Amino acid sequence: LVSENSVDDLNLRLRAKASPLQMEATRFRPNIILQRTPSLPPYAEDAIAGIMIGNQVFNVRHQFPAFH
Repeated sequence: LVSENSVDDLNLRLRAKASPLQMEATRFRPNIILQRTPSLPPYAEDAIAGIMIGNQVFNVRHQFPAFH
């Protein structure tokens, strides 16, 4: 699970350090990518416990610490 807002924030941080790297959400191999939305702050997905897609609820497991 990764949000485009988090990836955008990461890219801002990379540019601030004059890094030529620019990441895309797919680089992190997520199963689900949350689209950009003003109501979702960067890294909000770190606290998400579940997601509803259609009528199905999916629990979110956080196995790795956030890298931000």
